[in-house]
Amino acid sequence: MQQPQKWKETIDPFSIKFNNFKLLEILGYPHARNDVFHCLGEVNGNKEYCFIKYASKADSNLLKEFKIINKLNFKFLPEIIEYNKEGKYIVTKEMQGERLSEILQNTNKKSVEFMFVYGKTLAEIHKTQVDCEDVQHRKFFDIPTQEYLENNEISFTNDFLIKNKPTKINKCFCHGDFHYANILWKDEKISAVLDWELSGIGNKEFDIAWAIINRPSQKFLKTEREIKEFLRGYKSLNKCNIKYVKYYIILIYCHFISVDKNNQKYKDFVKKYLKRKCAK
Repeated sequence: MQQPQKWKETIDPFSIKFNNFKLLEILGYPHARNDVFHCLGEVNGNKEYCFIKYASKADSNLLKEFKIINKLNFKFLPEIIEYNKEGKYIVTKEMQGERLSEILQNTNKKSVEFMFVYGKTLAEIHKTQVDCEDVQHRKFFDIPTQEYLENNEISFTNDFLIKNKPTKINKCFCHGDFHYANILWKDEKISAVLDWELSGIGNKEFDIAWAIINRPSQKFLKTEREIKEFLRGYKSLNKCNIKYVKYYIILIYCHFISVDKNNQKYKDFVKKYLKRKCAK
């Protein structure tokens, strides 16, 4: 899978002091919160295509990601080649597959055809029993300030968010960042689920909502049919409170409306969605 060229300033990956892994060549710079490098390296005398994730943010927790992956037993987990005990970096073997956005662009497949498996896989993750920490608190969990809502012309959501706030949190093991950019597909099956840094015990319905939000420039998950098919897949293996899921979708969209300030088309899409859902 082709990775982007350098799009932001990063650490020089050749300056990282690895233990056994030998970095040979940088092939691309995937879009990510931390510094991530697609590369060719040498492991035990063999050349391997790999990914290096370097903790460039103060709140990065790559050691947690390493521990979580080692406690899970899924076929779609990334294979860890090397990690730093202080949590500075983690090196994983390249997984086979493509993102759904690339598959839809290059084939005649429809996005709805993938939604059942997409939802069922998240349900499988949620049913897993893992001894681990709670997920890290994020701003997306909270209702935005009145000033923020007014600045983004969505102040009408405030009453809805306050009056309809879920009365309880259904806790389970959550991926924390389960969305299309962290999922690879092969032969219409999920071949890899990446980026477990934000995982832990958390809010089940929020984790579901996070998976089915339409993000800027995303060409799918814009219709009720896709969401229903995702939820049908989820409910084939696990149960959830649909009312809570719909609430968290609205909450997340309130935050996401300001993610890409220059994308007026996306802002209009979010505002229209919020007006329709909050009016019900």
